[in-house]
Amino acid sequence: MDEIFDSAVRTAGDLAGVFEFDGETSYFYLYQPEAEEGKRVVDTIKVGVGDAFYSQADIKVFWSSDESLVCLQITGKLAAVFDCIDGKKYGDIFSPTTDLMLPPSVADRLSGAS
Repeated sequence: MDEIFDSAVRTAGDLAGVFEFDGETSYFYLYQPEAEEGKRVVDTIKVGVGDAFYSQADIKVFWSSDESLVCLQITGKLAAVFDCIDGKKYGDIFSPTTDLMLPPSVADRLSGAS
């Protein structure tokens, strides 16, 4: 299987959400583009192991409208979220049959996502 990559940088340029499938494992990273080499990855969520059942077209990384949450969608379903205000992360190995559970305060901020 080919590698898959997608990302979205916050308007301020200080943080990015990065999705990477290397052919074996899928990860969603919270990333600091301006940090020094070796210190750019802030946090990681492993979202898949083994063959991917999705393609590049099925992946979407995006920021909430207030740019406090960076999110990963796979096949149109929310798979992972980094909360850049509270420093928390939500997500695990993605399943298309299971919904990602978010606290109401996070879900409310996400409802304005673009």
